[in-house]
Amino acid sequence: QIDIDSFKYFDYLFLIDLEDNFLSSDILELGKIDSIKSLNLKNNNLNKINNKIFDSLDSLVELNLDNNLIDEFKLKFNTRIHSFLRTLSLNSNRLEKIKYWYFFGLRSLKILKLSF
Repeated sequence: QIDIDSFKYFDYLFLIDLEDNFLSSDILELGKIDSIKSLNLKNNNLNKINNKIFDSLDSLVELNLDNNLIDEFKLKFNTRIHSFLRTLSLNSNRLEKIKYWYFFGLRSLKILKLSF
């Protein structure tokens, strides 16, 4: 489990790489970290993403969710993330449908990876 306060004293933390940690959706909550630009959650056991994770990552530019168990993408990003997120990677998940509203509002998105 990742404690919500694990990273709160790192004022200049730029990247969090949690790849290959067997994290499940119910234990992931990072707390408020204004400086994070890149979050790597590749190769975990995430089947859904808690919207609260992104409420606290105001400057997130890159999000990697590759190789998880995500079957539906229902993220509601906060307004600040709409402004900054440029790369979203969802490769090798269990997405069967892509609905038009999945990525609604991500107007700064430049790279979207959805390969299987």
